Amino acid sequence: ADQISAAGAAASSAATLAGLDTTTTAEVIAAAHGAAAAAVAAAAGDSLEAQVAAAAQAAFDEAMASGLLDTEQVLASGAAAAAAVFEDQVLMYDLPANCSDGTACTGNTCCSSGGACPSAHPAFEDCGNDHTLALAQQQIDAAAQWSGQLAGQSGMAGDQQSDLSSLSAGEAAAEASRERGDNCTEQATAAGLAAAQIAANANVTARRQAELAGA
Repeated sequence: ADQISAAGAAASSAATLAGLDTTTTAEVIAAAHGAAAAAVAAAAGDSLEAQVAAAAQAAFDEAMASGLLDTEQVLASGAAAAAAVFEDQVLMYDLPANCSDGTACTGNTCCSSGGACPSAHPAFEDCGNDHTLALAQQQIDAAAQWSGQLAGQSGMAGDQQSDLSSLSAGEAAAEASRERGDNCTEQATAAGLAAAQIAANANVTARRQAELAGA
């Protein structure tokens, strides 16, 4: 708890120095709480699933305590979940790993069996974009899952839950795209595709899928 509080205090000070508005400051502090909660869980030896859960819940709780709107609370939880997955992925970069056929590999190298080494960076696309997309999809799925789950716990209707899952997925996809060095247009495209896909999975109408993709 002390580590999470300290992270929030540091984020608050940084936001104040940067002159951020009240809402953005609250979002930054919620993100810091999420990141710190994931770090605490990781230090305790918890699974990645538990780390992601801790991050999402901590961000959600802080967003609620700070008075953010219900939808903003849910989106903050999704962003924190995706960030926890990303931080775990970063720890894997450049470590010894194994290709799908069991051959040893490390970092930004291609596997003879196809695709990139599992510990390659997200921007490494020399072996095709399967690795890049797989890393991004893990972040997208975490954001969508936790946004939907916490929206449900907040008593939101099913259509709002699916909308927020889609929007969180879009934000996570855009962030993953930014992390691998894509330009703004590519980030927007990634966000739209991810939002539409999550909406389609929830059997949302085609019209609503298109609206969410453009949100």
